[in-house]
Amino acid sequence: MELNKIYQGDCLELLKQVESESVDCIVTSPPYNKHSAKRKCGKTDSWQKANIDYGNFKDDLPEEEYQEQQKQVLRECLRVLKKDGSIFYNHKPRIVNHKVIFPHEWLNEFNVRQMIIWNRKNSPVLEPIRFMPIVEYIFWVTKERKTPKFNKEAFHFKEIWEIPPKVNPNHPATFPEEVVKRCLKATTSKGDVVLDPYMGSGTTAKVSKKMGRMFIGFEVNPHFIELATQEINRLSEIGETQTLIASQSTLTSQRDLICVKEEFQK
Repeated sequence: MELNKIYQGDCLELLKQVESESVDCIVTSPPYNKHSAKRKCGKTDSWQKANIDYGNFKDDLPEEEYQEQQKQVLRECLRVLKKDGSIFYNHKPRIVNHKVIFPHEWLNEFNVRQMIIWNRKNSPVLEPIRFMPIVEYIFWVTKERKTPKFNKEAFHFKEIWEIPPKVNPNHPATFPEEVVKRCLKATTSKGDVVLDPYMGSGTTAKVSKKMGRMFIGFEVNPHFIELATQEINRLSEIGETQTLIASQSTLTSQRDLICVKEEFQK
């Protein structure tokens, strides 16, 4: 599978095309199956306005089917992950019929090394019928019960990340670049391969590009792929421009140095 590309299609089918133990890190946030709750949205509930288009996947699976699907995706993610690699799986508690469903219910079979608490500091759900939900989880999953590749400096990130979400006009459910940046800083090096099976607006790809990592992305919505690819291409253009400026600056410095030497020799 070609690197630095976002592929359109069902992530489970596309994952089967990825070579085993070929990926260094996976950072992802799947659809939360919000429509399965069939809850009534109030006027202040911004999710009512989101109307996220996932293509053929409507985010409204029966809960048992959704959980089984997530297990299958994670099993494939572990297959393609290197032995010392890491998965960062972002999810949240969901309320269905006035009862909380935690992601732990389908993560029990996996080796969750640590649960990072992401304090978003605000919420799209503003209905005053319970305490405002501002927390999501980032589950650090590893292939083996051994210490994976880890940058010791990342120890100081701690396990509670206070990072407000960023507004993206092209996608209503993005996570901020800082979340991906911390995951990659902690567990990858330049040149490593990063996978996101639910690429969405392309945050994982953009951060990977900025940090000198390779990426592979899967996304069902061609519109999101087009927008993300445009942004990634702009990053490449900026990088090429900066390289050209740096090269011109170096050339100018070398010429100045030659002139100084010639003047000195006189």
